[in-house]
Amino acid sequence: MKRVVLDTGVIISAALKKDGTSRKVFIKVVNSCKPLIAIPTLEELEEVMSRPKFARFIFTEDKISILESLVQHGELIDVISNIKLCRDEDDDIFLSLAIDGKADVLVSRDPDLLILKSIESIPILTPVEFLDWLK
Repeated sequence: MKRVVLDTGVIISAALKKDGTSRKVFIKVVNSCKPLIAIPTLEELEEVMSRPKFARFIFTEDKISILESLVQHGELIDVISNIKLCRDEDDDIFLSLAIDGKADVLVSRDPDLLILKSIESIPILTPVEFLDWLK
């Protein structure tokens, strides 16, 4: 079973666009992979989903469903690494999670992560690239 880190942007995109690629990725990861999660990434996701610009599009039921899916199907990782590689230091948590969780892949829409291409042989892929990678 593939161990996958989804960054917040992919999950937000999945919540906003029900027929989009990120939604397909989210469903695929929850149903047939092992999503890797950490307390800081779940807290960030909840905070971002609650921002006014998203709150009117992501309803409370959707937030609960997304978080429950991640918690039920995911593996909670105790992130101990303190990677400092990303231009946006807020994204470093996803790199640390990928390493500590022994991820097979990190899926992102964030240019600050994608520019790295990989971290310790863990590929960093867009949602489209991830779907191709799974085949």
